Amino acid sequence: MINQYFKIIIMISVISLLSSQNTISGYKVESVGHLSISQTQVDNWEAGGESTLSWQTNLKSSFSKKHPIWNELHILDMSFGKTRVGDIPARKSIDEIKLESLINLKIRHGVNPYLAINLQSQFSPGYNYNENSSELVSDFLDPLYITESTGFAWEIFNSMNSRLGFAMKQTFTDQFPAPYADDPTTLEIEKSKFEYGLEWVVDYQNNINELTSINSKIELFSDLVSVRQTDVRWDSNFSTKLSDLFDVSFNFKLIYDQDISNRRQIRQYLAIGISYTLR
Repeated sequence: MINQYFKIIIMISVISLLSSQNTISGYKVESVGHLSISQTQVDNWEAGGESTLSWQTNLKSSFSKKHPIWNELHILDMSFGKTRVGDIPARKSIDEIKLESLINLKIRHGVNPYLAINLQSQFSPGYNYNENSSELVSDFLDPLYITESTGFAWEIFNSMNSRLGFAMKQTFTDQFPAPYADDPTTLEIEKSKFEYGLEWVVDYQNNINELTSINSKIELFSDLVSVRQTDVRWDSNFSTKLSDLFDVSFNFKLIYDQDISNRRQIRQYLAIGISYTLR
């Protein structure tokens, strides 16, 4: 457990240190972090209730650079949080590592070729909890999702961009072949899976005013076999500043991947906490 926290602290510290500079080797650097903590303590409370402690942190950094005929953008988004209720040991509430690199070639106005790579995983072990037991179902970089794509990108309208292209989605796992990578129709246990198809991404980012911003991104991947086998990831975040230091943040995430579950997955959180921007 200590090793898992050590990984998280080291990674966030390194990114924070890099992001504290305006430029690194010609790259424009921006970083926004958020920390929220809530705590309730009850002792001999006749009306009933449980003591709770919940905390969550997020750090999103971007590194961009413009070249004569192409632009590049690299985004690292990390989130981690835990919640403890009563005497039950703390459980994860959020755990994500997302890294995306995008290169746009400036060939013609409006529609430009692009190359992209996207990596997604997590920091620490994940469990499914039953009434009296827990089952380990994931771990650090297990599974690891990598998607490479190339095609054309364009601006739909101000603040909204889209891209469409051919893609290869790779899933790597070690301890948990099923359900992430293993093909149940074969006798062999596969620990990696390669899928080919089309990727369509729509990204909306808008600063409504100096205090409020909205970010929403929809990612679709289809192997062109069936509409039901189209993977969907929709991640939206709304935040508004209460002061220079405090803000309110709401996040909504929807995932549909039939290889993992026939049902859609939804996670949402509302947090009030400390926000810091490094530019």
